[in-house]
Amino acid sequence: MAEKIDIEDSTVEVLSGALKLVEFFPEMSASDVTTFFPLSGLYEYSEKEYVLHQGEAGREVFVVIDGMVTITQMGEGAGSKLGTLEAGAVFGEIALAKDGTRTATAIATKASKIFRLAYPDVENLTAANPPLAEHLKTLAAKRLDEN
Repeated sequence: MAEKIDIEDSTVEVLSGALKLVEFFPEMSASDVTTFFPLSGLYEYSEKEYVLHQGEAGREVFVVIDGMVTITQMGEGAGSKLGTLEAGAVFGEIALAKDGTRTATAIATKASKIFRLAYPDVENLTAANPPLAEHLKTLAAKRLDEN
């Protein structure tokens, strides 16, 4: 099971870039992340540990801080690899655009640090930052088109 770990400055850098927060919070620190995202956190996943499963309910958004995550999807009787994500990659956002059901499975390909952004924190963040909300919607729409 993933273990929650402390947020470091390097986490803030990757998170700010991935979520396009730099223009809104140019001086964001690790303590700011804890304040702005009180229900969210940084988790350490072991190699081959599942981050999320296709078909499960969930609206969290994930950001790979360090490591690697493989995204797979079961189709008509067979599975396929959709891609491999590295530091700075965002995933899980499709559930925001759909009904909250995961459309793919994510597995840590190697030991990884992943920031899990809780849905209530996502709602607060996107309400306060419409450009970020648009960025996540665009990313989700693009990935939905690719599937």
